[in-house]
Amino acid sequence: TVMGPKAAINAVFYNQIQKITDEAERAAFVEAKREEFAADVMEFFGQRIENLFAGKGYAHDLVQAVLALAVGIPLNDVYSRLEALSAFKRHKMYNEFLLAMKRVRNIVPDDEIPASSEKLLKEDAEVALWKSFNEVRSDVAALVVGLDHSSAIERMLALTAPVNVFFDDVLVMDKDESLKNNRLGMLAEIWAMAASVADFSKLLEREG
Repeated sequence: TVMGPKAAINAVFYNQIQKITDEAERAAFVEAKREEFAADVMEFFGQRIENLFAGKGYAHDLVQAVLALAVGIPLNDVYSRLEALSAFKRHKMYNEFLLAMKRVRNIVPDDEIPASSEKLLKEDAEVALWKSFNEVRSDVAALVVGLDHSSAIERMLALTAPVNVFFDDVLVMDKDESLKNNRLGMLAEIWAMAASVADFSKLLEREG
């Protein structure tokens, strides 16, 4: 049987589409394998680095808190953060500050949230937190750039009481969407500042 012109064109068209589809599937497979390989490599090196620091005497939770942010961070920066956290763990305000930051992290959504606005602050406690935050944020940023992570943490301690009062006195998840999002936005900014040093949510409380 001889195909007519239309059937022949359709056959050629079908074959070309099938070829393109097959190539796309192969490319997708290769890309998926590449991503899987990259993830495996990152996990492997992450474990090696974690073991390296653990072997130097750094506690597991400290290493986890720093390595959560360590992609692209120079090794001397990682050491600076670990040393700062090791010293901070002996600070009298360690547990109190840690719990305050965990309260912040637990309510901050993973999705992007609009930046907060001073105009939408209503309650005394949120105004006080806003003021305290804006008094320390630029100092903390400069100290982090200068690799003075111990001083950065020390500066952030000023937020401990305002954060706790805020959570005690202010309903974050207000029925007014604008107020709710503004409060979440402020907390997200506070967490971003804290996380510029370490992921404090991964740290364990000090016993005794």
